[in-house]
Amino acid sequence: MADEQEVIDWDEAMEQCGGDEEFLHELLGDLKEELETQIKKIEAAMKPKVLLLNIRSAAHVVKGAAANLMCEELRLVAYDLEMVAKNAPSDEPVTEALERDLQTKFAKFKMAGDRFQKYVEELDI
Repeated sequence: MADEQEVIDWDEAMEQCGGDEEFLHELLGDLKEELETQIKKIEAAMKPKVLLLNIRSAAHVVKGAAANLMCEELRLVAYDLEMVAKNAPSDEPVTEALERDLQTKFAKFKMAGDRFQKYVEELDI
């Protein structure tokens, strides 16, 4: 993901909120809290045994909220993580390659999450 990618398309997000900036701030605060919760769930699902359904579910929650608030970078990395977990065979043990792929996608997810968190903190939300 390019560093110059904007965290949120502010104009589109404002449009989604009917031009109500206070409401948008409230929703961004909600996403910030939800992101923290879902990151913890994914971290827990990664060890000691990878729990694909938990990873998929947590990434899905963030993807939907990020999409609604026009946070495209966060939506994309959440989608990528969700798809890796979704497309993995659930009836077979997790391979080292799959685990590495999940770790890589999760690292990107957390980086985008960190950028989002920093952005929201700069808004004093």
